[in-house]
Amino acid sequence: MTTGYQPYVAILPDGREHAEELSFKDSHTETYAAFAAFAERAVRRYDLKYHSGGDDSVTVNIYRVCVSNGRLERVSVSRISTTLPRERMTETEYLEALTDILKKVPPAFRGFVSAYAWDHGHSNGYEEVILLADNLADDLLPAIKDYQKQLKKA
Repeated sequence: MTTGYQPYVAILPDGREHAEELSFKDSHTETYAAFAAFAERAVRRYDLKYHSGGDDSVTVNIYRVCVSNGRLERVSVSRISTTLPRERMTETEYLEALTDILKKVPPAFRGFVSAYAWDHGHSNGYEEVILLADNLADDLLPAIKDYQKQLKKA
């Protein structure tokens, strides 16, 4: 049951602020969920994105704003770690990542890994193609090594 509203401010790691009034919640779980959603809105407001090679989350400090002795004060109430939305991979980043993955497998398999990953993942973006290529290369390596050993024995 909601009993009222209280002003809060979310402060991002770079110091930018996002203020909202949030309703009081009856349980700790509801309060945490409200703070987590508030932190996500702050991240979206400033359009923060995950870039390849960077941190994929940020910690947002949540403060309750109250009046004490005639002055506005901020009381720390929570620190929420929230995952950043992903920035789309550029073509250059894609090609660099794919080249690194293909170096793991023998040249004879590179075309197959690349084509399979593209055919099954490109509709979901470069990131999905890279994920599929990396997983396929990792899955193929043991079989390739075993096959190479068998060829040497023969």
